[in-house]
Amino acid sequence: MKSVKIVDCTLREGGYLNNWEFGKEFCLDFISKLSKAKVEHIEVGFLKDGNFGENQTLFNQIEDINKIIPNDNTSKICAMIMVDEFDINKIIPKNKDIKLDCIRVGFKKYQIDKIDSYINKAKECGYEVFVNPTYIDEYNDLELIELFEKINKYEPNFISLVDTNGFLKEKDIARIIYLMKEYFFENIYFCFHLHNNLYRAFENVKVAIKETLNKRAFVIDATILGMGRGVGNLQSELICSYLNENCDKNYNLKLILELLDEKIYPYFLKKPWGNPSLYFLSELENN
Repeated sequence: MKSVKIVDCTLREGGYLNNWEFGKEFCLDFISKLSKAKVEHIEVGFLKDGNFGENQTLFNQIEDINKIIPNDNTSKICAMIMVDEFDINKIIPKNKDIKLDCIRVGFKKYQIDKIDSYINKAKECGYEVFVNPTYIDEYNDLELIELFEKINKYEPNFISLVDTNGFLKEKDIARIIYLMKEYFFENIYFCFHLHNNLYRAFENVKVAIKETLNKRAFVIDATILGMGRGVGNLQSELICSYLNENCDKNYNLKLILELLDEKIYPYFLKKPWGNPSLYFLSELENN
């Protein structure tokens, strides 16, 4: 049961709503409390080429991440690289002065032939590697098998099921996980990254837990209050509570709810996560 872990993605996913301008002091306090709440991984933003302000969770260099990591942090720190959006030569070797622990490689279907260099470079430099194929609903089963066979050869630490559109139903989750179990080495963690456009994120993750528990180590992506594009993401406070009750976890919900009330809810009051009814109808039309 202890093999279940959380990745809080608020500082990356939530950035779509505020141009990633959370602020340095906000991030220091946010990460400190998430760490004390026993959240195992914290995704702090994008590694991305460009000129970004000190208050943004966008980072032109790996070293730039250090400035927002508090001294009392004990969680693993992650950052996302989207293929073609970060110079691979800027992935520098991990050392005691680098506070980044994990690199997440995100890519779209047409970029599959470009992932090799990113995965290999991140592994060679000593980082744990997530491989995040986005828009997973766009792949048919044969394409999924081909994708999984290709990724498996690189032996990443994590393979993610990313429901970018929020299209997947419970039966889809079960089917894809079946294929993942068939084609990935047993030492590779599964990761579930679920969007909430059809209000299915929580039900879908419960299916993912049922299909994976006691068979495979896995992690679950979430954001506080579901902060993210559209209707948002699976909520950290909801899944942490569920895992405490059902999977022998011990997340400090009081600290997570403090972050919700003090840090994230003010953003929601200014700019709620989209119009739920419009997104819901849009996704139904496209499904």
